[in-house]
Amino acid sequence: ITSVLLYYLRPRGKDVEYVDDPMDFSSIGSTMVMSILMLTGQGGPSGQLPWYTQGVVILTGIFSVAMFAIPASMLTWGFEAEAERLG
Repeated sequence: ITSVLLYYLRPRGKDVEYVDDPMDFSSIGSTMVMSILMLTGQGGPSGQLPWYTQGVVILTGIFSVAMFAIPASMLTWGFEAEAERLG
């Protein structure tokens, strides 16, 4: 979802000259790679981004916390319940 948003809300017009690598936004596939890099903490878009692109980057960060923290806490809760049952 965030890759499609990044593609359609990519920097355009005068905003392109402030982005370090405009090829990051050239296709949905390249924005998908950038979204995966942001989700894993390996990087993201660099340079001065417009406010709408920054909003998508912030939403990607918020969703990534929910995508990893909620299942991890559920697994932890299940292991603790099983450990109490066995112990």
